[in-house]
Amino acid sequence: MASKTALDTNFEKGFFRMAYPSSWKKEFQDAEASWQLSLQGPGTAFIVIAADLDAGVDEMLEAALQTLKDDYPELEYETSTGEICGAPSKVVEVRFFSFDFSNLCRLEAIPSEEGTILFLFQCNDFDAEEIEPVFEAIRASMSLLSE
Repeated sequence: MASKTALDTNFEKGFFRMAYPSSWKKEFQDAEASWQLSLQGPGTAFIVIAADLDAGVDEMLEAALQTLKDDYPELEYETSTGEICGAPSKVVEVRFFSFDFSNLCRLEAIPSEEGTILFLFQCNDFDAEEIEPVFEAIRASMSLLSE
């Protein structure tokens, strides 16, 4: 398990920094006012981090939740608050079924001086016991950089 949770690769873009396992597949898209990082882990685990200079926290959370609702109309969700990157966040915890598996998805968004960041952490129940500690280690590595 230690090799699966080793955060041995760094990602930094503008005002955001994090670490993740090198075994996870990375895809990155960059645009003028936004960027998106996707990390595919073992099994059903994946993380998406999107930053948008022009969108607000509620707008990004609502768009992400609507996308999930379009794909999984029977989903259930709860809203709450949390903290990520040392900043207060708005959180949407989502549960839905896909291919006979219950899936867990955490949407979380924070504002920053350089735009809103949306975080999506997802895996199914079958993978959760192994993946949740990795998600937590990755979350703990995340920080906003100051100028």
